[in-house]
Amino acid sequence: MIHYPRPILSLILSTILLSGYASAGFAGAQARLDAGERGGRRAKQTTTTFASSDNELLQRMFDTATSGAEITIPPGQYNVSKGVLISRKSHLKVLAYGATINYTGQDPDARVLEIQNSQFVSVEGLTLTSANPQTGTAVTFRSSSGSATRFDEVVETEIRNFKTGIQMGIEGEGEVSENEVRSTEIMDCQYGIVQEDPKTETIRYAHVYVTGSIPNAVYVDMRQASAIFDTLVTGGSGPNTVHIKIGERFRNAVFIAPHLEIKNSDSIGLQYRATSAQLLFEGGLMSQFGPANRVVLIDFTPESGSRTGGYVTFIGTILSKINGGVAEMVVPTSPGLTVERRGVVLNSIAVSSSK
Repeated sequence: MIHYPRPILSLILSTILLSGYASAGFAGAQARLDAGERGGRRAKQTTTTFASSDNELLQRMFDTATSGAEITIPPGQYNVSKGVLISRKSHLKVLAYGATINYTGQDPDARVLEIQNSQFVSVEGLTLTSANPQTGTAVTFRSSSGSATRFDEVVETEIRNFKTGIQMGIEGEGEVSENEVRSTEIMDCQYGIVQEDPKTETIRYAHVYVTGSIPNAVYVDMRQASAIFDTLVTGGSGPNTVHIKIGERFRNAVFIAPHLEIKNSDSIGLQYRATSAQLLFEGGLMSQFGPANRVVLIDFTPESGSRTGGYVTFIGTILSKINGGVAEMVVPTSPGLTVERRGVVLNSIAVSSSK
């Protein structure tokens, strides 16, 4: 395989596209664009200006890729002032280890990497950052025109400083289902993960770590539909944070071996606002760490009105304050909601129905 530095790669891409042979350059199941490691050393993350903008370079890669292609984004920093789009692709693999997409724009609603109307798209190893803190959305899965977005995934991804880290589905749009976020770290985002629209079904989040130091953050915001969490880890030092929020219209979720560390004042571990959602926690830990500054492990206060049902079941989940010193509190009740505990270790539990 030939290894090109990024400036040469940009020139080659421009030449191919202008000469009308883009399809030949990207066709086939093994099509690749790979700049390697520049002389055997990991590429420095620079802000070099290229012949075409980083926005154009990345968008050309995605637009010209054919079904079954494999693309390697060369290591380095790509400064983009607007989002890039992967649209209507199938069985596309994007390898981006060592590459950073840095959003430099100021649009709070920008979608920096958007996977739209696609199936079996995999993005691996990418880092996304926002130069203007709490601005834009790092990764969006959406179905905008009736074609489903299914079986797509982001893997081994780092996300920092956005307004929203992962947006799974958009209210009022089409089907977004069976997608996966795996081995991903989300840091210092106002909303770590947001999931909405009733057609956003059976989403899997595996080995996802959400943390931060900014105030008023919601690490996991489940607004609608259903999800499976396998080894969700949350922590951080930001005050007035909610680690898991279950919205009024959310339906059901399974949490396998979660690890929630609730540390700072006015923070909540599980905030259950749903009308009738069913939640299952199996194993794991939900615990207060550090001083007792009005930290609440569980809040069952409904969003509005009365509940029509709902179940929350803990099987072997530890609900505790690890370092002791907090008097045990009464587990809350909420009309219409059934809470069941099996084999739960209650060690100085701090549970309340309100903040």
